[in-house]
Amino acid sequence: MAKQTKPTTQLDRIREVSPRYADLLEACEKYTARFDEIKREVGGNASTWLTQLDSANNIVSQGWEESLGARAVRNRSWVDETPRQNQPKPRPVVRHAGAVELLGDLLPPQPDSEVNPPPLPQAWPERDRYQSLAAEQESINEALKLLSIEIEHERKSYSKQVAEQRLAAYSERVERAVDAARSLGDAIVEIYAYLNQARFDGVELRHFKPVNLEQFGDLRGGSPLYEMIANAVQNGHVGGGKLPSWKVPGPLALLN
Repeated sequence: MAKQTKPTTQLDRIREVSPRYADLLEACEKYTARFDEIKREVGGNASTWLTQLDSANNIVSQGWEESLGARAVRNRSWVDETPRQNQPKPRPVVRHAGAVELLGDLLPPQPDSEVNPPPLPQAWPERDRYQSLAAEQESINEALKLLSIEIEHERKSYSKQVAEQRLAAYSERVERAVDAARSLGDAIVEIYAYLNQARFDGVELRHFKPVNLEQFGDLRGGSPLYEMIANAVQNGHVGGGKLPSWKVPGPLALLN
């Protein structure tokens, strides 16, 4: 029997519960990394002043280095923006034969630029690479938008599944806290009763160096301890046992 390995990453743990959610997160991480990679390669419309030094720290060369994005902006024209197959081919200008015959020598010879128009300007050599990266970046950006919708949907489903699996273990911890809160409340009541009796017997409480019990609230009218226990019972973390009935004859501040 093959030995099973424990999940080592958060993504592994997610995959055990929801493979689809894990796949979506993995795809998001992958395409976000690729998007950032393209962004670094294009470099925005930026130019950097670079100085190259030799081993003796002598300047070998200096100059501006343009990013791919900056070169694209500098070389952008309608020729670069229009697909090559859609660009009109340069054609020679042909004068109307009848007009030429009528005007004869009154017309100057056609300039060479009309007879032999120059070819289309050479496309920017990096155009295809730049356009390919721009198109890929656009596709990734749109894919990430769609992924975010699916991820949020799966996250809610995954969250509910995990909470259902861990609810019993959580309730155990709440129950221990409730038991401790009950014990603490009972102990506070005992402290109060003891010091209150000493007060009735004419003893100055300062000699006992009382601890500050006010921070636990007024046990007679509800307190953080009481509310925590009540919430735990209401939410079904502990059995429907009786809520504490702590009674003290006066406010806790009397014992300070």
